[in-house]
This record gives sequence, structure tokens and C-alpha cells, in this order.
Amino acid sequence: MYVPLLSKRAPSRAGGGGRGRGSSKGKGKGSKGGSAPPITIPGTSFSAPVKGHGGGYPIIIAPGHPFAGRTSGGSNRTEVYGTRRYGSGYPGITTPGVDNRGFPFGFWPLVLIAASLAVIPAALEAYAISEYGLPGNPDRPGGPLTISYFTSAGYPNRKFYLVADHATVAALVPEIKNDCAALLPPGEKSTDLVAFTGDDASHPLPEQAVQFYRSSSAVLTLEGYNNTAVYSSQDDAPVTPLPDNIDTALLECLNNTIGTAIPIASLTSSSMHRVSG
Repeated sequence: MYVPLLSKRAPSRAGGGGRGRGSSKGKGKGSKGGSAPPITIPGTSFSAPVKGHGGGYPIIIAPGHPFAGRTSGGSNRTEVYGTRRYGSGYPGITTPGVDNRGFPFGFWPLVLIAASLAVIPAALEAYAISEYGLPGNPDRPGGPLTISYFTSAGYPNRKFYLVADHATVAALVPEIKNDCAALLPPGEKSTDLVAFTGDDASHPLPEQAVQFYRSSSAVLTLEGYNNTAVYSSQDDAPVTPLPDNIDTALLECLNNTIGTAIPIASLTSSSMHRVSG
């Protein structure tokens, strides 16, 4: 399993960056998962089930819906991993960014707010607030942005945070608690979902991102991590290594489970047609 800057080798992949696929330690009871209802993708005939395969052709979002005329869907599960940079994870596109792009997995990119907006270069598009609205925008597929956290049994002061739309976080929490049960403290309260506002000092920050997923519509962050490269206008700015005192087994399990289970736009019988033009 490859976690960017945690694993030694670099992946051979065009597009959004390092993959995090592979088997994970710390498995739980072995549930098949996928019990959460599929997420509706407005303006399309796609739905996004847990562990869905994705794929097919992208379709055009119907008139009367947000971003009508843009494309949605068409990418598959092997392409869900981005990098640590916001705007990564768009299949076939190597330049980070979110403005005026389609939604290859059906979901809008996150809206992240830095501790000081004054330090954000113009190239970071103010983290897409002007285009995708505030974190609480109810029109977002899956609902407003939401947080859940996971505490390491061995490193209780190093929490991992998952940020995505509400339906995605609600679907992933039971998958994570099942797959990573042996690595989480007894009675882990990560099932408590919290609204992500972006203006709470305790909420995840862009520089804490460990891995973006699904065209930057979901992110795993690490408490206390400070990757200042995210504020550079240079795409190849050196990335701050992860700290040594973290639970790499839990990180691997979280990364693998999210990549395996995160809902993505998948085919229905009525969506099996190619975008024209």
C-alpha cells in the first residue's frame, strides 16, 4: 500500500498523484460493509454506493441543478487517490486545481479555510469558496461538510480527521470502525459527526492534509502536522515529511479503508451513455 511520503517508492501513475491501495493490518470482524444507502448525485442518473466500482462514461449535469452543463462521474475506484495537495486527484490531470472542473466521482471538491487567508496565494482560489460556497452549503452532493476523528490507541495525542460531505463521512465511519477495530481505543467515539465550519480553531487545516481522495472531495488529516508546501504557488514545493511519532499502522488502515469504501458515482441502467460533444 502506497501512502505518499510514507512509503519509499513512488507510484507510476498519471493524474492525481500517489495511490494508497493494498492490504491493511488491523482488520476487524470482516464485515462485507456497504450497508449505507447510496448517495444521490443531483442532476444525473448516477448514485454513489459504498464500495461501488464507478466507471462508465461521464454524463452532463441536467439543467436546473448546480453546475448544469458540467460533467459528472465516469471515473473508477482505482483512481480515487490524490496527493497531499488540495486540487489533486482528478484522473488524467496532473496540475492541482478545482476551478471550472467537472466532477469525475460525482462530488464537489472540499472548501478548506486556512488559519490566515492572507497567506494563501491566488493560485489556491481561496479554497474554492467563491465557486462551491461555504462548508455548510446544503446543495453539496451528500450534504454539508462534516468531520469525524479517529484516535490511535498507541498515540492518543495524534488524532486523524476525516472531512467530506455528511453522507460520505456517515457511510465511512462504520467501515473504518470495523476494518481498523484492533487499532482504535475501546469505546472510540468517532461516530460523533461534527459540522465542519472552517472557522473553528480545532477543525482540520489545509496544511494538516495527509491524503486527498475523490478529486479533493474528501481528505484525511493529521492533528499537529504542518505541511507548509500547500501554501506555495509552486506545484513541486518540498513537502514536509510526516512526524515520526504517529501510528503508521492506523494511518495505513484508514487510508486503505477510505480508498476501498468511499462512495463514488456508479452506473445505473439509465446512466450508461456517453457524453456527446
